[in-house]
Amino acid sequence: MKKSVNAYKSLIMFFLILCAITNVNAREKTHPHDIVRLIRKSDDLLNISSRPEEAVRRVNWRPGKGIFSVSFNNGRQKSFGIKELWGYQRRDGSIFRFFQGDFYKIEQIDQMLLYSLENTIGGASIEDLYFSRNAEAGILFLSRPNLRMEYHDNPCFLEKIDQLSVLKSVGALEKDKRNYRLITMLSECNDKQSAGL
Repeated sequence: MKKSVNAYKSLIMFFLILCAITNVNAREKTHPHDIVRLIRKSDDLLNISSRPEEAVRRVNWRPGKGIFSVSFNNGRQKSFGIKELWGYQRRDGSIFRFFQGDFYKIEQIDQMLLYSLENTIGGASIEDLYFSRNAEAGILFLSRPNLRMEYHDNPCFLEKIDQLSVLKSVGALEKDKRNYRLITMLSECNDKQSAGL
C-alpha cells in the first residue's frame, strides 16, 4: 500500500514539473515583437496615434530578469525594467499592457479596459478574458465575483451581471462587433447614474 502511495506521489510530482516546464517554455516564446511604440505610462494611451513611431528594431524580453533590451534602428540600445514601461503597441495597431509578468492584449478601452491573455496548458491554447476598472488598476480575471468586488459601488451594473445566465456571455461581442456586451451594460448604468436615475 505504501509503495503505491509513493508511486502515485512521484507520478503527480512528475506531472507538475512537466506542466511547469511547458508553461515556462510557452512564456519564453510569447515575447513582444513588431513593436512600433513603447508606452511608458498609461496617460500615453490618450494620444498614442499622434505619437511618432520609435523605430524599434528588436526587443529581447528576459522574463527571468524582468528586463526588456530594446535595439532601435539608429543603433541605440536601452534596457527597461518591467516597471518602467506600461506597455507597447505593435505594428498591427494592437496594444499590450504589462502586468505581473504577463502581456495582456487590450481588446477594448472604454468604461473599463477589457484584455485577453493566451494561456497554454499541455500544448492547448486557451484565450481568457480579463478586465481592469481603469488603466492604472490591477488586472483581474473576468468572473462574477471579481466584477462584484470591483463594481460594488454600482448597483445597476451588479444587477445586470446577476441577470446573465452564463458569464461567458458577458465577454460576447454585441451584434455590431465593436463593443463587448459587458462594456455596453456598464455604459448604460453609468449613463443612468449620471442622469440621476
